[in-house]
Amino acid sequence: SERGAHKARGDGIEAEALAGIGRCGRPDQAFNACLGGGNGLVVGEPPLCGHGGNQDDRSTRGAGHVTGRGANDQECRGEAGVDGQSPVSVRGEMGGLEKQGTDGVSHSGDGPHGFEDFGENVSDLCFRDEVEAYLDVRRELEGKADIFVILIHNGNTKDVSEASTITKKINAVIPNGVDLVAAGHTHAVHDHSVNGVHVVQDGSEAKSFGRVDLFFDPIAGRVVHEKTQSWAGQELNPTECKPGVKNRNAFICEQYPLPLANHAAVDTIVGRLRGEIAPLAKKHIATATEKITKHRIDENALSNILTDALRKATGADVSLMNMGGIRTELKKGDIDYETFFEVLPFANKVSFIKEVPWSLLKKLLLKSAQTCNRYGALLFSGLQVHYLRNCVPGTDLDPAAKLQLVKTTSGETILDTVSGLEAAATRTFKVATLDFIATGGSGYEEFRGTRVDADLGIARDIIADQLVADKAVLNNALDGRFKNIAPSTTK
Repeated sequence: SERGAHKARGDGIEAEALAGIGRCGRPDQAFNACLGGGNGLVVGEPPLCGHGGNQDDRSTRGAGHVTGRGANDQECRGEAGVDGQSPVSVRGEMGGLEKQGTDGVSHSGDGPHGFEDFGENVSDLCFRDEVEAYLDVRRELEGKADIFVILIHNGNTKDVSEASTITKKINAVIPNGVDLVAAGHTHAVHDHSVNGVHVVQDGSEAKSFGRVDLFFDPIAGRVVHEKTQSWAGQELNPTECKPGVKNRNAFICEQYPLPLANHAAVDTIVGRLRGEIAPLAKKHIATATEKITKHRIDENALSNILTDALRKATGADVSLMNMGGIRTELKKGDIDYETFFEVLPFANKVSFIKEVPWSLLKKLLLKSAQTCNRYGALLFSGLQVHYLRNCVPGTDLDPAAKLQLVKTTSGETILDTVSGLEAAATRTFKVATLDFIATGGSGYEEFRGTRVDADLGIARDIIADQLVADKAVLNNALDGRFKNIAPSTTK
C-alpha cells in the first residue's frame, strides 16, 4: 500500500497521518474516509481505512457510514463509496491551524491565525470520540476477524488511566469488543487488566519490551481472557539469555539469536550522517550543575529556564509553554545541542502575539491551575501566580480551583482576590508561545481566534541561542512563580 503524507497536529507533536494503509481501495483515494481522532489501529479487514489525528492525538482507523465532528467542529458524514472512496462533507471555515505539506514542511501564510488555512488538507476527515469511532468500525468487522487489538497513542500513568478507560467503555457496549490494548505516549510501564483485557505499555527509548500471550478458543470463537499471560516493560539485554525463565530476555531468546548485532550497512549510514551533523550536535548550549527536573502540573526548574529564555529572546511580557511539549529532563554537566534537542524535539515555531487581553490570559492561567494531571499545565515567565487547588486522590481535575494573586515580574498587580483588585479585561500583554498552543493545542482551545502577529522561527533554536548568549549555568532553583497556597493532596 502507498503511504501518503498529510500531517495532523498532535499534543505538541506533528503526528504523521498515513493514507492508503491496508485495504483502502485506490491508494490515492484512501484518505477519503470519516475517521475517529489519534493513533489507533483496529486489526481486521475494514472496507475502508485511513489515519487521522487531532490535537489530543487520538484516532482509530475506520470506514465509511459513520457520523462525527469535522475538523471545523461541524457535523460530517462519510458514506462508503466506490474504489475505496468515502466522500465527506465538511462545512464551515477552516483555519487557525498551520498547514503541513506532503513534504512535511510548514507553509506560513495569511490565515486568521498568521498561518495559511489548510482546509484542503483535512477536509476529508472527521474527528470523533475515539470510543464511538472504534465501536462503529468494530460492528462492521463483526464476523470478519477473530481477535481485536488496538494500538493507541493514549496511555496510562500512575495518576491517569486514559487507555484503560477507553477499553472499559468499549467492552461495556460490545462484550469482547477488544482483546488487547497496546498504549503509548506517556513513556510509562504499565500492565492494567480491565476485566481480563490487558492494557500494556513498555516504557520508551527501546530500553524494554513486552509480551502478551492470548489464548483463542475456536469453538467459542473468542479469546479466553482469564488465560491471558502478560509481561510488560521487560528490560532488553542484547547479549544475555536465560532460557526457560519467563522474565526479562527469555522472550526475545525464543525468537532471535543472541547477542543481537547492529546491521553493518545501517551503521555505515548512521555513522556518515552523524559526522555531517556533529558540528551542530556537539555545540555547547549550557552547563547544568545538577540534573534539571520537570513536572507536568507544578512549577519546575526546566520550564522556568525555557520560558525565561523564550521571553528574554522575544521581548515579550509573558511567555507560555505547554508541559507536554517538554519531553525529558536535562542531565548534569555539559548540555550540547543534541542533548537539548531531546528536551524540545518538535519543530514548533514561536508565535508572537502583540495584544493578548487579560480576559484571555486569565482563562489560560485558571485552566493551568485546575489540572490534577488531566492535561499538562501551561507554564510561563513574566508573571507570579498564586492559586488554590485541591487534587483529591482518584480525580484528575479540580474545577473549583481559583486564582488568588497574579502579578507581573515588574510588580504590577493584575489580580488580587483578597483586596478585590483586578485589571481591566482589556489590559493587554505581549505574548510569545508555541504555534501549537497559539492554535488551541494541548487542550488550550481558548487561544483559538487569536491573531498571531509574527512567526519568529523554531522555538528550540531561539531558546538555545539565548542560553548560549547568557552563558547559562543551570540549577533547580525555583522562584515561586506558580504557587499553590492550598496544597492539600496536591499531586
